[in-house]
Amino acid sequence: MEDGSRVFRLLLVFVFFTWVLAPIRVGTGPTEFYFIPGYNFTLIVKFTLEPKDTIYSGTWKKDNGRREIVECQLHQKNSWRDTTKEQGNCVLQEANISLTLRNFLPEDVGNYSLELVSEAGETENVQFTAKLYESVSTPSIEWNEQFNKGSNQTFICKIEKGTYPQFNWEKDGETLTNDSRHSISENGIILTITHINESDCGFYKCVIKNDRNQEEKQFNITNEKYKLCQEDTYHVPSNVCCIIGLLVLCLIGCAVWKIRKCKSSQS
Repeated sequence: MEDGSRVFRLLLVFVFFTWVLAPIRVGTGPTEFYFIPGYNFTLIVKFTLEPKDTIYSGTWKKDNGRREIVECQLHQKNSWRDTTKEQGNCVLQEANISLTLRNFLPEDVGNYSLELVSEAGETENVQFTAKLYESVSTPSIEWNEQFNKGSNQTFICKIEKGTYPQFNWEKDGETLTNDSRHSISENGIILTITHINESDCGFYKCVIKNDRNQEEKQFNITNEKYKLCQEDTYHVPSNVCCIIGLLVLCLIGCAVWKIRKCKSSQS
């Protein structure tokens, strides 16, 4: 066990000094990017060098380095290898480099790499992946349509595709949130209603959106199908019925008394 811990510590020391002593050190950041077709796409990489060294060039490549796109040199005109991307822009500065490709298309997805070269001849390579930012698809709802009053019911909203989807649940046009009987989990995918009763009858929607579009799916819990919703039909309380009955009797009594009074006055 002690040997394993020692090896692990030595590995950490090796990684640390490898990074610290590297002639070109690239800043940490995301290596996976999403883009929307038709929009501009920009990659920015920050780096540091040894004090006496300066950056010379940065070459962007695609398809695991098999195809060069452009070579950027400090204070010099860019040298585009891929003429289809000449409408883009590459800027190399003392501590960062950026690549902007205009009107990014679905066929531009794939693996990109950057090779940095310093004046001293030192090199460093960084890998990136560009993925398509997909619209959300029309959702579907999974739930057990056979349930009884007082049971717990789970609704699952599913989509086949969509980048960074945001899920929301609505009932009768109002947004549902977590409370004593409603639980929304798994980043909004699952809605759970505990001890379901007649107050839960209504029209529900799962609404999903991202930066590209919005889709929704509706389902109903209505009295045409569920008995518990029929129980929600308004019933007049028995005490109200008694009061109404007494009022009717009083009105009838008053009418009879008035009729008799009129007859006695005529006689």
